[in-house]
Amino acid sequence: GDFRLVNAYSDALGYYLDAPKIPEAVSLFCNEFNKQMKSQNAIDILRSSFDAHANLVLIHPWQDGNKRTSRLVMNFMQRRANLPLTKVHKEDSKEYLLALKKAKDTGDLSQFRNFMAKGKPLEDHNMVTDHHKALLDVVRVAKEKTQITPQFIQNISALVMNSTGGVVNTMAGSYDSSKGEFRKGMVHVGDRYFTNYLKVPREVQTLCDDINAKIDKVKTPEEIYNFAFDAHFGLVSIHPFADGNGRTSRLLMNYILEYHGQPMALIFKEDKLDYFKALEQSREQESYMPFRNFMYAQQAKHLSTEISKIQQDTCWKFENKL
Repeated sequence: GDFRLVNAYSDALGYYLDAPKIPEAVSLFCNEFNKQMKSQNAIDILRSSFDAHANLVLIHPWQDGNKRTSRLVMNFMQRRANLPLTKVHKEDSKEYLLALKKAKDTGDLSQFRNFMAKGKPLEDHNMVTDHHKALLDVVRVAKEKTQITPQFIQNISALVMNSTGGVVNTMAGSYDSSKGEFRKGMVHVGDRYFTNYLKVPREVQTLCDDINAKIDKVKTPEEIYNFAFDAHFGLVSIHPFADGNGRTSRLLMNYILEYHGQPMALIFKEDKLDYFKALEQSREQESYMPFRNFMYAQQAKHLSTEISKIQQDTCWKFENKL
């Protein structure tokens, strides 16, 4: 772990900081790092973790392993804040180095931040970090067997929309989507109009009563998954919020699965269109079956993917022991 004693150069990034200046630069880096760790704002911590990565790799304190160490520092900050860990994939190495080069040449870290945020503006990462925190909270309350209430569902929505929601003004009044408040206006997707906003509180209460009445009665995995998928369908069909209804409904579904100790369900990004089609088919047929069938297929795909990962990892470990 000793700092390098000679100057360093690479074709991609040119000359790094002179070796005699490294101890002072690392000391300043650590002081700034510790200040940033005190923030309570997820997006600020995420931005700071990207900056820490770039700054440390550009100081280049060691003869080798600088990028790996810098990525671990970034991930440490993210883990401390319960944020998803950011990875740099091999196929993106060229773009990664170009973003670092611009940061080094101009002192502007915005391109590097956007690259680390997977090509999206950094603010778009709010949605991911908010959803991750909401999921952690859902897991916590599921273990506590918390009763489902409209306030419970609104709390999930507030976590989901914490950074991307805001005040919405309508003819019926204003409401704040970042606080999980029910919408005060009509919403539609294509030709499909959802529940009249005046009926939303009553319908959400009915859904909560139904969940509470049945959640301890379902016993087998099939009964549990059917029940969780149906709750998902029920909430997303009410569409009680201005935005984030799909995410909130999926979190409600996973609350039920976690409540019963079953593997959580997810929807693959590439299957989003089929997801919407399955929802619409269930509404048109007035039957849960199209949506259940879609969700079971997603769960099978998810479990198959995880099994393949385990098999590949086991094979790799076995081969490396021979």
